[in-house]
Amino acid sequence: MWERGALVAGGIIAGWLLHSFHPYMSTEEWIGVSIAGTWALVAITYFMMRAQVDTFREESKVRWVLNRRDVYEDLVPARRAIATALVIGVDTRPDRILSFFEIVGLLFKRGYLDKELTSALFCYGAVRYWKALHAYVDADQRRHPDLWTHYKFLVDQISGSLMTSLTREDVQTFLQEESELRA
Repeated sequence: MWERGALVAGGIIAGWLLHSFHPYMSTEEWIGVSIAGTWALVAITYFMMRAQVDTFREESKVRWVLNRRDVYEDLVPARRAIATALVIGVDTRPDRILSFFEIVGLLFKRGYLDKELTSALFCYGAVRYWKALHAYVDADQRRHPDLWTHYKFLVDQISGSLMTSLTREDVQTFLQEESELRA
């Protein structure tokens, strides 16, 4: 509210200054210059505020992704347990990992996350877990077709040619590395 008052005051001051420098201006000309000055200040303020909002939005995306990266690191015990179970062939419920990437995929799909940053931070694990857990995902989707669709979208968008070139041995090596993680 005070911004509007400041803009009006700025327009009046600008008009008064112009009137002082041009004493032969009529009152109507002075009012016209004041109105034009006010609108110019409004336009400048709008574009400055818009730039600040855009900058804040981009910074928020980066903070969110980095925060999710921390959450991914906090999942080390769950990642280790799931990877160990997959390596030794024990049945496991990998819901924590699937849910994590499902949330990242949902936010990515809605445009809240930048593709380059998301890919750089999550592609390695997301794609390899997708390949390793595909049997679980298929079983879940037979019962509930909407499950893990955002995770699939994420993998499709950030994996590029990695999905086709990733071998079973690559996935096994990844799972072995994950099973040896220390919190």
